[in-house]
Amino acid sequence: MRIFSTLLAFLLQLSLAGQTSIALSDPIVAFSPHVTTRTLSLSDQSVTIREEQYGDAKSWVFVHLHGTEWTSREAAQEILPLTGGYLIGLENGRNRNLLVTWQQRKWKLDPNRIFSDTGIRMNLRELNKYRFTESLVEKIKAFGEQFASLLPETANCIIALHNNSEGNFSIHDYLPGGKRATDARQVFSDPQQDPDDIVITTDSLLYTHMASACYNTVWQDSAQVKRDGSLSVYAALRGKRYVNIETEHGRKEQYVRMLQHLMLYLVRERETLQSAPPSQQ
Repeated sequence: MRIFSTLLAFLLQLSLAGQTSIALSDPIVAFSPHVTTRTLSLSDQSVTIREEQYGDAKSWVFVHLHGTEWTSREAAQEILPLTGGYLIGLENGRNRNLLVTWQQRKWKLDPNRIFSDTGIRMNLRELNKYRFTESLVEKIKAFGEQFASLLPETANCIIALHNNSEGNFSIHDYLPGGKRATDARQVFSDPQQDPDDIVITTDSLLYTHMASACYNTVWQDSAQVKRDGSLSVYAALRGKRYVNIETEHGRKEQYVRMLQHLMLYLVRERETLQSAPPSQQ
């Protein structure tokens, strides 16, 4: 437990000092990644899954789905040697979408829209001009279920790693009149922050924690949110705590800063739980 107390103080010092880069040679670094790969079946092809385990704990799981969004993954790989945890992602080159071969055609598939039947159908309609069959939906559904089964049951928080492009996705989308306004239960927007740097969570306490640091933050309305097959909806429907951190591509320092602040909360929470009497755990 001492390592987490030390880590908490270290991260707090970094946060207060505005420091975002963590040297992996620093003696406080405790965990090196144990990297494994496996393949999952998607139609008549295989998709490689990369797993990185830092230490033994799987209290939090980082999920990386889009191959174009490397800034977020690199930021997580700076934090995980300090906190421990589990990172899982698709190995799809520098591509956002998967390509699925079905009935002698190539189908585009957003891997963050595969966690429900409805989401899969929406995904296929939006990204492809062909008419699909339910047999293709079933193939994709089976892949999504295989991937979801790899998320540890012991994880008390799913942390999605994403990046976006200038003006393509921002806190403005969730404000009144925005195209995602009905997805939000509560929104905090700081005009001093880049609107493309945003936190989305299903948890009210995480919402308060991140908003109190003046990060653009959305508390997802899990009862009203669009059922688009995304991981955030999947997690909410299963009572799993979820948080997505996004910055523009290349804004790694900002991403590390936001992730540091999130991990301050999660590490402190773990410390409290570990120090509680067994009857309260």
